Amino acid sequence: YFFWKGLKAGRQGALPWFRDRGRWLAAFSALVGPGFLVLFSNHIWAMAQGYALPRSFAEFRAYSVPPWGYACPSWMHALGKRFPSSWYATSGMVPKIGECCSYLGVVALALIAYAAVFHVRFRDRSYWWLCLILLVVLSGGTAWTIVGHEVHLPGLWLRKHFPLFQLIRCPSRFNLYAAVVAALVAASGLKHLLAHLGRRWMRGAVLAGLSVVAVADLPTRFGRFRIV
Repeated sequence: YFFWKGLKAGRQGALPWFRDRGRWLAAFSALVGPGFLVLFSNHIWAMAQGYALPRSFAEFRAYSVPPWGYACPSWMHALGKRFPSSWYATSGMVPKIGECCSYLGVVALALIAYAAVFHVRFRDRSYWWLCLILLVVLSGGTAWTIVGHEVHLPGLWLRKHFPLFQLIRCPSRFNLYAAVVAALVAASGLKHLLAHLGRRWMRGAVLAGLSVVAVADLPTRFGRFRIV
């Protein structure tokens, strides 16, 4: 975002932006840097002792999100129970559904589609749309199978050539970031929708209805484990 905003400022505004915001970014990095050293101290110690940290390529390939994973509810969701899908079973995702299921919810998906169809404007719209697409693609790991054909993704190149990606076991975890950005886009779509409803009671009814559906669509089943 720092470089995106600076480059969009043009020749006249780029240098002032990088200079002013760069100071804040440097100060923020200085504050959180020591915390990261403590948080990842075990990794740093292991690397210093010569222990092998890279995860296997097989795990990186297996724990990924298929292209339909963001739109298809699992058996843990209320909608998935009412309208069960065989995609999880046929794709072999049932054992790893807790890590790879990325379903955003019917309300969020509807609002994101609304924002796309009606070209809803919001601050830094192009950046956040590209960010959402990038995170969804990265969560796909090395490849997607589309209509029987395997399509390689940027994650394959990053896994082979970028050292930090060799420490990642589950590229599907990019779905956590994708969900945050998707919420921003969905919220922008909701704001646009409510703004075009003329009466206050209509806005309240739509908001209440969407809230009820969103809560009803949350996961309803989790495993229980006995702490020994």
